Amino acid sequence: MTADNTILGRCPDCNEPISETEMVIDYYSERGNRITTATCPSCVAVVTVV
Repeated sequence: MTADNTILGRCPDCNEPISETEMVIDYYSERGNRITTATCPSCVAVVTVV
């Protein structure tokens, strides 16, 4: 098994980069916007990735 260090985005609270391995939910809204939630390793909270 290999580590996946692909960056999804950043935490909106602390600006920490969030990797794909932290992803919780990834979906598209009715308007077609991609919404990704993930666990921030610094805040230890689920956030919407920006």
